[in-house]
Amino acid sequence: MSTGRRMAVLEREAHHLLHERGYEAVSVSDAFQNCRYIPYNLIARLAKDGGGDEMLIVKIKIALRHLTAGDAASFCRAEMVQLRRLRACLPPELEGARYECWVSVPPDTFEQFAITGQGICEIAPEQQSGDLAAGDGSASCTK
Repeated sequence: MSTGRRMAVLEREAHHLLHERGYEAVSVSDAFQNCRYIPYNLIARLAKDGGGDEMLIVKIKIALRHLTAGDAASFCRAEMVQLRRLRACLPPELEGARYECWVSVPPDTFEQFAITGQGICEIAPEQQSGDLAAGDGSASCTK
């Protein structure tokens, strides 16, 4: 399977996972067709019961093995740098959005990492359901 085709399949899988968690997700990869580097693949919105929205920006990457938080800091270094640049030019509706890097690892699962101003944190499986404030920076992060 070609890299482009695999990425399209992974985007659909991520879109499906976000939908299961109550998010409305939109793929934005097509907006970056002429770019060598895609800063993010999906933007997702979750309407909160008490009003307001939670915004999530997802970057999808592919790894050949499972990553620790330390490995992820090195593997996602470009995304950590990109987040600093991205925050400066985000449209108003995306200000305050969480930025996550979802890494596809064998056998076809996603390891999820929150990228914050403090560094990168692995999102625990119980936080991936959306019940807890995943990626809020409260956990210790690897820089």
